[in-house]
Amino acid sequence: AFNNVFNPDKGQLTTVKYEVQTPGRVRVQLFSRSGALVATLFDGIVTSGKGSLDWNGRNLAGHTVASGVYTLRLEGPGGAHQTRKVIVVK
Repeated sequence: AFNNVFNPDKGQLTTVKYEVQTPGRVRVQLFSRSGALVATLFDGIVTSGKGSLDWNGRNLAGHTVASGVYTLRLEGPGGAHQTRKVIVVK
């Protein structure tokens, strides 16, 4: 995640950049510290190569999330996965 400390109330975003070696399904989700799903940023089929997507700090219901630490999880083709932290500051 690029700009992983951001304030959505000021219109700031965080950008998730990824690269997959083989085509397949990619899922990018955000979770609260308690493990609850906050948002699914992407869930679909991609070609091999690089990609990126933005998160505007909104949850599944479209509301701005509270300040805090969120876990970003990317699952890719062949069982690949990565986890990063994203911090929302208001």
